Amino acid sequence: MTSPSSAPEPPATGLKASFTSDDYSVMNAIGGVRGLIESVLPTLLFVVLFLFTRNVVLASVASLGVVVLALVWRIATKSQVTPAISGAIGIALGAFIAVKSGDGSGFYLPGLITNAVYAVGLIVSILVKHPAVGYVAALVDPRVSAWRTSREGRRTYTYATLWYAGLFALKVAVQAPLYFAGFTDALGIAKLIMGIPAFVAVTYVVFLQHRALVKRWDSDATSAHIEATSPKESKRS
Repeated sequence: MTSPSSAPEPPATGLKASFTSDDYSVMNAIGGVRGLIESVLPTLLFVVLFLFTRNVVLASVASLGVVVLALVWRIATKSQVTPAISGAIGIALGAFIAVKSGDGSGFYLPGLITNAVYAVGLIVSILVKHPAVGYVAALVDPRVSAWRTSREGRRTYTYATLWYAGLFALKVAVQAPLYFAGFTDALGIAKLIMGIPAFVAVTYVVFLQHRALVKRWDSDATSAHIEATSPKESKRS
């Protein structure tokens, strides 16, 4: 009988899964089925309900209800609640703006602002030569903890940070005009398309860069070890 202390840990999800796994898993990268539901369903529900009813209140309340249920689900299963809380705050704020203004586009305003903040923050981290993705990678994967001491490491995570900055900037470039033009339906569809699918694509590219760096470092370390031990072995012989 397996004791609780020796039970296997659940698989890593999110960026941790991408930085610590040898093979890329789409489901792990997005947080599994639960992560998919929490990320997509609230927006999808708002888009569909508003499209067919044009009722901002109904669409907003239904979307917020999904997020609340997701939060309760996490609490009941003693799972990490941070992702659900952050999602609930964004959805609640968007629902409040949409209901208060009577304009469905307001539902997407918090996400639009968040994307802009992320894009600027990531670009600034590159300009000051402290690419943010490098710190995230080192936090979850000790194998690259010394990335800043390596030119190759700095280059790898500068490009990785640039990929994510480009993703957030592209979201703003596409969605901001739709928001200001009041094209609510198109804005919702754009948000869905540029959500999980775009994140998965960019994260896969970053995963390949990270894995290539780790493999090169492992190969260099092995070669250095062989070179260091070879003279000693020849002297003994």
